[in-house]
Amino acid sequence: MDDVTGRKIWFRGVPWPLRGGVLLSFSLSVAAFVLYMAGNIPERGFPDETQFLLLRIMQYLALFLIVFSLCALGFSVRLLVRKPRFRYLLGMGLYFLTGILGILLVVLNSFIVVAAGGNG
Repeated sequence: MDDVTGRKIWFRGVPWPLRGGVLLSFSLSVAAFVLYMAGNIPERGFPDETQFLLLRIMQYLALFLIVFSLCALGFSVRLLVRKPRFRYLLGMGLYFLTGILGILLVVLNSFIVVAAGGNG
């Protein structure tokens, strides 16, 4: 890539849309999970429709987390092959773990929705 002066610009890491996508989808998934758990309080819980809505939102956010994590993981692998550095290896590990977390969230949320009979 070239900037205005004609100099070459090299990326120093994973581009910010991928990092931001992973961070945003992870934090929103955690927030939806906290709301879901807060809705399970017996005296003041959320209605069932709201709980199912939160589960669906968590599923979609977890899918976004998987997609962004896989893209960022692929980019980190590319960076590690081109220029071996420890921070790229650390980033690969973090993106791998967030991808696994996203898969676990999708499976768990699907199980809860089916077990509660809200598959319709």
